[in-house]
Amino acid sequence: VVYPSVDTKTFLPKNIKKQDYYLVLSRLQHFKRFDLAIHACNRLGKKLIVAGDGAAYNDLKAIAGPTIKFTGQVSDQEKIKLMQQAQAFIFPGDEDFGIVPVEAMAAGTPIIAYGVGGLLESVIENKTGLFFSEQTVDSLVDCLRRFEKKKDQFTSDLCISRAKKFDHQVFRQQILALVEEIMA
Repeated sequence: VVYPSVDTKTFLPKNIKKQDYYLVLSRLQHFKRFDLAIHACNRLGKKLIVAGDGAAYNDLKAIAGPTIKFTGQVSDQEKIKLMQQAQAFIFPGDEDFGIVPVEAMAAGTPIIAYGVGGLLESVIENKTGLFFSEQTVDSLVDCLRRFEKKKDQFTSDLCISRAKKFDHQVFRQQILALVEEIMA
């Protein structure tokens, strides 16, 4: 498998201090299930930044409690800063791969994700993130509680190291090797 790639150097943190918030960032579409993150953070009283815009914006805003902040669309620089400073990046959807979680790891941030699809190939359980097993608020709440108990074990260095396995340079090498193999 040749995975999609990320320019990991763009996201590398430079003396960034983690802030007290979780982050979701993407096009705000209903199938991405950001409602789970909002409900979970509402229940736990945790700060959540929702960055992005899209068809689900108004519905998500309507369920948000006082600890949820919406930024709308953000610049690339703001995206990187938000990723670098977040305690963790929440990814409650089911996607084939998921570029944004790899970007968050490249920024030194662990992932909290629904444990299916491509995230099982990019995130390493208990090293670069945690998985929740059901796409429900209760399952995500449980995962956030587990993360809070052991968040100090997730280092930026481990996350960055893992993300580098999906760097543009690795992608180039894998494609060239595949082409050479086919040509031989």
